Amino acid sequence: MIAGSAERKGSLMQLRAASRVYGQGKSAVMAMRDVDLAIDEGEFITIVGPSGSGKSTCLNVLGCLDAPTSGSYRLGGRPLEGLAPVERAVMRRDHIGFVLQQANLIARMTALQNVELPLTYRGAGRAERRDRARAALRAVGLEDRLDHHPDELSGGQQQRVAIARAIVSKPRILIADEPTGSLDSGTRTTILDLLFSLNRDMGLTIVMVTHDPAIAERSPRVCGFRDGRVITDVRQEC
Repeated sequence: MIAGSAERKGSLMQLRAASRVYGQGKSAVMAMRDVDLAIDEGEFITIVGPSGSGKSTCLNVLGCLDAPTSGSYRLGGRPLEGLAPVERAVMRRDHIGFVLQQANLIARMTALQNVELPLTYRGAGRAERRDRARAALRAVGLEDRLDHHPDELSGGQQQRVAIARAIVSKPRILIADEPTGSLDSGTRTTILDLLFSLNRDMGLTIVMVTHDPAIAERSPRVCGFRDGRVITDVRQEC
């Protein structure tokens, strides 16, 4: 199924004829071209494609890090075109958690303190921060590593702390950009299993970019990009 036919009323995230151009004049690059894509609440969708295909640009737009040059994007039914950067930042804060290829933990902080950090920015009190951070670390299986610093954790454990940090604010959406790209095969499977469990048990909508075909094979929906366009949008039994 081509994603141009995927528009559905009431979708949580919806791109319509969305394009993104970087630069101007002869140096302009069309990174995303007329993308129609609808993602429902609670879906797990994996975006694949070669380097330069537009998948990361699409992820940035879906995550409110960037805005379409033309076309539209609705999040939770709200049109986002025309929003100022600070307004997009509020949408990110209120609805979206991010997990990147590198965990990017703060070395001087413990796992618990790293997970608390987003709540600190929100002005949550100390007791609330601690309770919610402990719950998030428990959800990713690290309740016994609360006081460990990043250099005392394995790569997989660091990534689980990063996932806990992303979900501690209870977002509706988790944006995962190559979250297993720097891990060995066994740890990749563990992290992927964790993401599937968060999607299933917490109802998180997860949008993930990957180059790993083994991950795509396990995903219930796979969206393929090439030359800035969606060329495939397939639902599969997993």
